[in-house]
Amino acid sequence: MRLIPFREPAAETRVKPVHPDEPANVAAIRGYRYRTPAKTYRILRGDLHRHTDISPDGIGDGSLLDFYRYAFTAGQFDYMVVTDHQYGGTEYNWWRTEKSEDAFLTRGRFWPLFGTERSLPYPNGHRNTFFAQRGNRELPISREENAGNLNTGPILYPYLRQRNGLTSSHSTASDQGTDWRDNDPQLEPLVEIYQGLNSSYEYENAPRADTPERRYYHHGEGWRPAGFVWNAWAKGLKLGVQTSSDHIATHDSYTCVLVEGDQPRTREDILNAMRARHVYAATDNIIVDARIGDHLMGDIFSTRDIPVLKVKVEGTGPINRIEVIKNNTFVHTDRPQGSSASFEYRDNDIRPGGSYYYVRVEQAAGQLAWSSPIWVEYSR
Repeated sequence: MRLIPFREPAAETRVKPVHPDEPANVAAIRGYRYRTPAKTYRILRGDLHRHTDISPDGIGDGSLLDFYRYAFTAGQFDYMVVTDHQYGGTEYNWWRTEKSEDAFLTRGRFWPLFGTERSLPYPNGHRNTFFAQRGNRELPISREENAGNLNTGPILYPYLRQRNGLTSSHSTASDQGTDWRDNDPQLEPLVEIYQGLNSSYEYENAPRADTPERRYYHHGEGWRPAGFVWNAWAKGLKLGVQTSSDHIATHDSYTCVLVEGDQPRTREDILNAMRARHVYAATDNIIVDARIGDHLMGDIFSTRDIPVLKVKVEGTGPINRIEVIKNNTFVHTDRPQGSSASFEYRDNDIRPGGSYYYVRVEQAAGQLAWSSPIWVEYSR
């Protein structure tokens, strides 16, 4: 048998990239600025939920080095966090993960965060945790909490408050989800509305969402419709949105965080943007700018003026529609001609009291983006 040297296949025979203009799209996102009279913000693209082979179910995810190779080069992310399940149950894995997150910190280019995934069944659900500083050992899960006899909130929130951390639920309408029994808006400001491995958790029958008859869910777990994000907003929870990959999925899950200035000074700047819910979620490198007056997505404010939502979108391909959603009701649809759009929605039907507004972008090729809501308390 004669060995033949390996050669890369000719370029014309290679698989075409899913996002052929990704370098230009990433450059556009990095160059975009949100300007208000007081501040300027830029977008950091990241992933708040991704595993390595440290997790018991991470056999397809690769090593820590594979994680950073994807994050820093192929994915061109600005920040990421390793969220392995309880670090595989060993202190050594926690130590080497935290060491890696400092080793790959590249100021001005890439900011790894610290964190883990606390995995509990419904109704407490799976949550990822995020920290700006290393040294936070994982919070153990008791049998009582795992069985649902104790709520996670009173256990997890004091731990996060003491360590200046944050958390976010994921897969919320599955057996990994929750019925929204707990929330602290200062400690849990975001929810994973879409997951690259699985599906959308916006509402039943939403684009890419599960229904009892149509399941995208990778693990084939239970149907828990109480966990859809619309139910959380209807209960009054102030949750911004993010989307992450979990396992395996690549180039389809981006949590876009709006940080003050041209770049973060520290990791804490990224967490502060998350606390403010200055975040949007996307399955492609789509730019979404939704604001009311000087208030960005995620803001909460009171006014006597009729709200006017200003929307600007720069897509990566032709856009089918942009929906304006108020209090879980579709109130306006814009159908742009092309890959960009700019319009205003004036809420002439506003009544005294609280309302929230967000936009969802749907491209012709099926790519999606969601802004975080803006909450308005209106009085005449």
